[in-house]
Amino acid sequence: MDIKDIMGIKGDKGPAAKKMKEATQKKPEGVSREVWQITKGMAQDALAPVVPTHAGLKGKRKVTARKVAWSWQPFKNSARADTLMLRHWVKTGTGGTMLPGSNGGDVGGDYAFSKYNKKVDMVMYNDEEYESLLQFDPEWSKAETDHLFDLLARFDL
Repeated sequence: MDIKDIMGIKGDKGPAAKKMKEATQKKPEGVSREVWQITKGMAQDALAPVVPTHAGLKGKRKVTARKVAWSWQPFKNSARADTLMLRHWVKTGTGGTMLPGSNGGDVGGDYAFSKYNKKVDMVMYNDEEYESLLQFDPEWSKAETDHLFDLLARFDL
């Protein structure tokens, strides 16, 4: 049913004539749709490749690294005042030996990074030095100076 039938207009009832499709060229493999639409009427040798192409994919990477295992090892930290034994994971070789540079030197011993725990030697004063050298501001009391030095010692400044 079409518009002629709805309007009541008589028309030929024969089959509609089919349009002939022109022969289409198939898009070659490896060419994007946009490039094919632009270049399908041109001669193939008229377009030179801009970027050199490499055939195939990259080869598989050869892994020659040795296998590494991890072990759960105890250590103590000399920066702490107590005798707490802590544990951490350490790289070990396949035979259970410690790998160089794997922080394995602290196994059962002192923590490897405790050498960076530095204490500052605080300079302290007595009452005579405070009276002669530090009491120059009348608004600043000895209690405030003591508190300041306590904070300096507490935060290693």
